[in-house]
Amino acid sequence: MITITSSVSIEELVRLSESTQSTPDALKLLLDEVEKRANIEKENNEDYYDIFEDFFMAISLNPNASADLLKYLTEKWDMGFAVAQNPNCPNDMLIHFSKQKDEYLREQVAKNPLCPLPILKRWSKVKSELVRSAVAENENLPLELFYFLLHDKSERVRAFLASNCSCPPEILANLAKDESVWVKDVARVMQEKSQYRRPPVFE
Repeated sequence: MITITSSVSIEELVRLSESTQSTPDALKLLLDEVEKRANIEKENNEDYYDIFEDFFMAISLNPNASADLLKYLTEKWDMGFAVAQNPNCPNDMLIHFSKQKDEYLREQVAKNPLCPLPILKRWSKVKSELVRSAVAENENLPLELFYFLLHDKSERVRAFLASNCSCPPEILANLAKDESVWVKDVARVMQEKSQYRRPPVFE
């Protein structure tokens, strides 16, 4: 159990909130301390939130944050944008975020590895190039969507698809022959990285 005193700097609190060594209980204690400071600061400083924003962002991104804590941060401190990026964001929260009209929030949902498949399928066809590009980045993208997005009209979407670390070799091979120089360059770089990661063959 960690002990937090008023002498601990906000920078140190941010560092602790970022650490994957911090347990869910420790993160709750850190939040309690920062909220105490925020409540005091806001009495004399209308811009008090700016002092603590880095902390709220960091704790919202920490994969050890509990579902209850993530929900609280979203509702109390409007941290949905960061919570949607959390690799352990609960399924019901991702679905909730997906229903919001904010395109940038949807982008974070689409990139989250836990994004539900029905959402990825639906968003692979939306008008928003930003959202389709985020879908293309998702490391858990199913094979059928790799093939579907391979023919997307947007070179941005195809470039992001090529940059996906889970992109299958056959998709990369097609993207490496794309009409877009940007897409081709990204695909070829990823092909080289893939070859570099391949285990050596001993004869």
